[in-house]
Amino acid sequence: MEENEFEGFVRHHRYSFEERGPSAKVWEALEKELPKKSSGGIVRSLQRHWLKVAVMLVLLINVGVLVKMFVLNKPAQPGTAVTLSNPAPSTEDAQVYYTSRIEQKLQAIRQFPPDQTGLDSAALAELQLRNSTYDALQKELKANPGNERIHAALIQYYQMKVELLDKILDELQEKHPRTQKQLNYERTI
Repeated sequence: MEENEFEGFVRHHRYSFEERGPSAKVWEALEKELPKKSSGGIVRSLQRHWLKVAVMLVLLINVGVLVKMFVLNKPAQPGTAVTLSNPAPSTEDAQVYYTSRIEQKLQAIRQFPPDQTGLDSAALAELQLRNSTYDALQKELKANPGNERIHAALIQYYQMKVELLDKILDELQEKHPRTQKQLNYERTI
């Protein structure tokens, strides 16, 4: 067969080459078998990852505080007496207080099995007391020990960390209440 004869044959018998698809009944049956999609969308996905969202929110706030400190940082006035070697005693007391509270909260979170907390290793690293934000604040505090904004930012960092850990603990205790036997065991330790 030549090319022209082949084309003519295909045109003449075109209906024989075309196949009809499945009937409408088949498609209706398949649609009934498919699972129904929930209409939650973004809200549903946020409910699954609320803890990660909370950690990211704290990180964004910390970054915002640091950016604000760097942008609005003004040098101390010449007439102001500044102690360059030690931070203010009230700041040291606050550091001791908040550090102990944060460590207590972290210890309570660590008592839950890792699969119940819903925290991955990155989230746990950010929850630790000494993370990148803390290191940046300490570096700035060493460079500018008399700057009250840095002291205030450090205390705000501690407060936000304690609030976040409190919320996480409340959620964990709400989802996984401890039995009386567990509480008695903890009291004996």
